[in-house]
Amino acid sequence: MPPVNPANPPNQITEDTAAIPVYITRGPSTTVAGLPSAATNNGNSAVVTDSTVPLTGNYGNIVVGGGIYTAPVYCDGSNWRLG
Repeated sequence: MPPVNPANPPNQITEDTAAIPVYITRGPSTTVAGLPSAATNNGNSAVVTDSTVPLTGNYGNIVVGGGIYTAPVYCDGSNWRLG
């Protein structure tokens, strides 16, 4: 058995070996007021540019606009939440 390369341990999934490519994308951002209705967007996500609190320490809280923080948000069908 060859020695283990610490930069690529056994069974590590890499871009070359992944069965399904993984892409991280970021769509256009908006303000909280610009988010579409939560009632018709369950499961969707977005990025807001005016959250009043940062994501760190506030994951899952209902997002409120008028602030200075850019943060990802998701819709639970009732509210847009930080996350």
